[in-house]
Amino acid sequence: MLARLSAVIQPRARVLGAVIARRALSGGLERSRAPKTQTTYKKPFSQRKQYLFGEYDRSFAQSPGVIVVQHYNLSGSEQLEQRQSLKLSAHGAKLLVVRSKMVKAVLRDTRFGNLGDLFTGP
Repeated sequence: MLARLSAVIQPRARVLGAVIARRALSGGLERSRAPKTQTTYKKPFSQRKQYLFGEYDRSFAQSPGVIVVQHYNLSGSEQLEQRQSLKLSAHGAKLLVVRSKMVKAVLRDTRFGNLGDLFTGP
């Protein structure tokens, strides 16, 4: 399936890794310890960060598979074409653009912790 999906992805995009993710019983990823609820300065995280953390957590937990793709300055039309071709050829796959640092925090202390190195940038 990965070979078929990588053929769909635009030539300027690079597949960095893939992993099978099973749905966790709790509705989110199973962690070895609880995620942080405040910054190192004892301030609570903003509502936006809490929302994004929850959305990414649910997305990873509910996905039967995950493909990490780093795009190289694709135009809007190229990104739209990539989304549509992925959706058609991969049984309704969804392309989600994420914030790298936030996803690293979501994956930390989970069984997907080793994927954190794939997320670079802002």
